[in-house]
Amino acid sequence: MTSADVHPSSPPSGPRVLVTGASGFLGRPLISALRGAGCDVVTVGRAPAATSSVTHLVADLLKPDEMATAVRRASATHLAHLAWHVAHHDFWTSPLNDAWADASVALARQFLAHGGHHIISAGSCAEYAPAGAAMLEEQADLGPTTRYGRAKVDAHRRIHAACAETGGLCSWGRIFVPYGPGDHPERLVPSLIEVCRGRRAPFTLSPGDVRDFIHADDVAAALVCLLQHGVPGAVNVSTGIPATIASVATCVARACGVSPELLLPKAGNHHAIAHTNTAHWLVGVPSTLNSLGWAPAVTLDEGICSLVQADDRSC
Repeated sequence: MTSADVHPSSPPSGPRVLVTGASGFLGRPLISALRGAGCDVVTVGRAPAATSSVTHLVADLLKPDEMATAVRRASATHLAHLAWHVAHHDFWTSPLNDAWADASVALARQFLAHGGHHIISAGSCAEYAPAGAAMLEEQADLGPTTRYGRAKVDAHRRIHAACAETGGLCSWGRIFVPYGPGDHPERLVPSLIEVCRGRRAPFTLSPGDVRDFIHADDVAAALVCLLQHGVPGAVNVSTGIPATIASVATCVARACGVSPELLLPKAGNHHAIAHTNTAHWLVGVPSTLNSLGWAPAVTLDEGICSLVQADDRSC
């Protein structure tokens, strides 16, 4: 890493925040939200800076020496850690989940050792045990069923311990089902849009499953809220609004101007059965965020319509 890897940012007016995973579909809106909140943003990643609007350090976080140098050079007060192995085809089961858990803990310890005091990290709803009702922060049981979820739980436990040892603060945002611009094309909403546009074949859905979809902009606003309020512990980053897969498919189809039957050829009474299919319920109650005055700003209909309109413009 050389000085050529750094681009100057505007004069700081708030906390200096080191952001990992900044090039991802959650990282991009987070940078915008942090800057809007007056933060001085420093990003770190393997690729060169995509923009000169923030300071950027080129480093591979899985390489301890590069990571330590980047943390030292960033001299940040806050760490917003989003980076992880997220390759769509294998992130649930990949051994890289364990590597990223170790790297995340090492990053946290380096950050704390160099004067940082508040870590805001992206956890996941996959840390929870399967449940038949909305998951409450203070009551829902942890019981991940995937390697990804287990690695997130392990990372949180060890980062929390590191903060306890040093007097640091860890805000752990358990993000539910994010979607938005730049989402991986194989994820649900982009895939449904592709089907409606005739660019891929229809595929099998589980229409009665219930999910808590949250727009990337709302995730970013929630993480900034945790930073501003210095919230400790694990927090649900969710809307608390249940949506069946059938209702999402119907929304996408209508936004694209096609019949929902293209996506749900045997839809039947899926909306009615969804709320009794307790094995497939994944909804979180954002109690802490709500108590701080945060609320989702983008409805599911609005978010999907915006994505469809963006797809129209790109064609």
